[in-house]
Amino acid sequence: MIPELVRFVGSSGRHVQGLLQLASLETKEAALVGVRLLVLLIAGVVLAVFGYLLALVFLAFLLAFAFGISWIWILLGLAGAAFWVQSRYCAISAEIASALLSSKPPRWSYSGISKR
Repeated sequence: MIPELVRFVGSSGRHVQGLLQLASLETKEAALVGVRLLVLLIAGVVLAVFGYLLALVFLAFLLAFAFGISWIWILLGLAGAAFWVQSRYCAISAEIASALLSSKPPRWSYSGISKR
């Protein structure tokens, strides 16, 4: 599945690149091409969000069937896990940004490992 995804992303990039070259050649139709790209981008984001939500609901029903727990509790657990991961990501990215701006090594650096 990963190679197909990589090929799809590559061909989508080439398609967008070709559309942008066409837009640079023809100014009157460039606006229509830009609107079409914007509509495709919005549609892609909407479909990705709905696909993600449907995958989570499928996972919740699958786990509910496997463990005999109500699917709503599993969805609440997945939401809690998502909030926890997001809070950890924000904390780690803030620490990395402050370390980069202050030019001090972050507290999680590997300075204790001996270099050969």
